[in-house]
Amino acid sequence: MTKKFFLILLIPLLLLSACSKDYVNDSEGQIPFPEQSAVLTDGEYFASFEHGNNEGYRPEMTVTVKEGLITRVNYREVSLDGKDKISDAEYFEAFKEEHNLDLQALYLRLYTNLIKNQSTNSLPSTGDFPDMRNYFKRLSDSIILSARRGLTDPSLISMDDIYYEAGEYDSNGYKGRISITYVNNVIIDVQYTEMNQNDEPKEDMEDLDEVYQQHYGMSIGEMFGLYTNQIIQNDSIAPLDSITGATRTQEKINSLLDIIRERRFPFEMEKADD
Repeated sequence: MTKKFFLILLIPLLLLSACSKDYVNDSEGQIPFPEQSAVLTDGEYFASFEHGNNEGYRPEMTVTVKEGLITRVNYREVSLDGKDKISDAEYFEAFKEEHNLDLQALYLRLYTNLIKNQSTNSLPSTGDFPDMRNYFKRLSDSIILSARRGLTDPSLISMDDIYYEAGEYDSNGYKGRISITYVNNVIIDVQYTEMNQNDEPKEDMEDLDEVYQQHYGMSIGEMFGLYTNQIIQNDSIAPLDSITGATRTQEKINSLLDIIRERRFPFEMEKADD
């Protein structure tokens, strides 16, 4: 009886050991899967963030489930023009040179862990790139939830991020800087200022502030606040309307919004299918 019990324990341990070893040597992110009761429904599952992030990339993931187990993972970070960070040779090599890291090796660490553990409970660190781990985890968790329910429709996740952009110095030596915070697809905070080459905010310059109050009937800070409030109230990064004739400020902010709008490009299923 004792000998039989020992053999029963030994067999699954050998199976798991073989899976881990075979997978580590498999560059495509696949492993053999042991016979066991299915927890996930077989099929191919897809999840994506709804918009690009501040870097201008939209993370997405495809997962294959076979006999109840995750057997294949493909994680991509895709730009507006459809290029991903791995297949874009220029980006891939620049990343490697700047950080002395192979981006694909970071991805494979995440793939290995997810396939081996069949969950995101112990995903490895991605070092100086915590967003990568966070994106991977959120996409994986969404797909696992869908696979438990057998739902193969694409899953879309809100892109929570802070978008930053700065313009060029104008003829008076000031450039605009803006930050826009999104949570659950809602703009919850907007900050805008104009800085000189000494990193001094325009609204702190008393002589300029006095000119604005005489000309526009409000301080520089109040004018900036009206524009940022317009973005929050509209919950949109569409071009702004001019306030009290302050068209130069309007043009500066709108040019920054154009750049952010391009980075925060929306997910389109047709392009994902290509």
